[in-house]
Amino acid sequence: MSVNKLAVPSRRAILGTGLAALAGRLPALGAGSADRVLVCIYLFGGDDANMIVPLDQFSSYRSVRGDLAIPEDSLLPVKALKSQATYGFHPALSELRDLFESRALAVAGAIGRRRTLEPDKSLAYLPDGYVAPGWAVALSGAKGVFTRFAPGSSRNTRGGASLIALGGPTGDQLAQVVQSSLQSELSLQTQFPETGLGSQLRQIAKVIGLSGLRQQIYLCPLGGFTAGADRLSREALLRELSPAMAAFYQATVELGVHRRVTAFTDSEPNRNGTEHGWNGHQLALGGSVAGGDVMRNISKAQYSAAFAKWLGVDAGALNGLFPGLEGMAPATEFLS
Repeated sequence: MSVNKLAVPSRRAILGTGLAALAGRLPALGAGSADRVLVCIYLFGGDDANMIVPLDQFSSYRSVRGDLAIPEDSLLPVKALKSQATYGFHPALSELRDLFESRALAVAGAIGRRRTLEPDKSLAYLPDGYVAPGWAVALSGAKGVFTRFAPGSSRNTRGGASLIALGGPTGDQLAQVVQSSLQSELSLQTQFPETGLGSQLRQIAKVIGLSGLRQQIYLCPLGGFTAGADRLSREALLRELSPAMAAFYQATVELGVHRRVTAFTDSEPNRNGTEHGWNGHQLALGGSVAGGDVMRNISKAQYSAAFAKWLGVDAGALNGLFPGLEGMAPATEFLS
């Protein structure tokens, strides 16, 4: 793929900010992070802050959410490991509730930008409607980009899944490695749901299991989380999300790679589910996740930087990749 077709800063501009130089640090990463994989499931339109409900403060939640509030008796109750506070998962997220209770899933609550009017620049826009995490493209110097996964769903309004492969093959060579993996047989007992997101995550599991690539950063789009969506539409999206994420985690366990693969959700931050700002909820899932807990009031920069640090990005480079971090520490308490 030609670099000049990417809708990201030019190589000259990247060099000017010092970001391209970061790619040269990747081979020097410690052995423990050399083969780590991130899978971002991007909820376009913003999650609606209904995935997790604070049962200890249900009356306050109900007064804020009004008609959008989920009935208390339909929520799936859990208790946070550290705070012992009680929460309720949306009834469409039963698989993810079970993973929370088995300590494989953590919840990051009240995520947002410190300055709510600041535009969200977390995505880099690629050809043909594909997107990727902006910091990952910056790290790669706009190399190692693969965007030919099948979209697989009418809800995926941003193309299909994309891959940023760091410290490995690029261009046509990367495409050959990925296509060879996708065309090969991988025997898995795990059954993925027959949905767009399930299809994308099944393909990603194959590439992780067969390609031999090292640091990998994927983005899977799931669209429809908009302020105008009705409750049934939102519930359908969550019913697509939950079994697909659960199947992906089970596949990584089956492949023996669950400790080096972390899946997480991201989105445009929301305030009260309808406006951009604070109070969106996100999920992190994997064998390296300190699950069974809910973290609150962390900035989006802290949340995103935690995954970059876990991948092995040098701590000194994080402020350059995440300007909103502004000297704060990444929220790494949910990753080990």
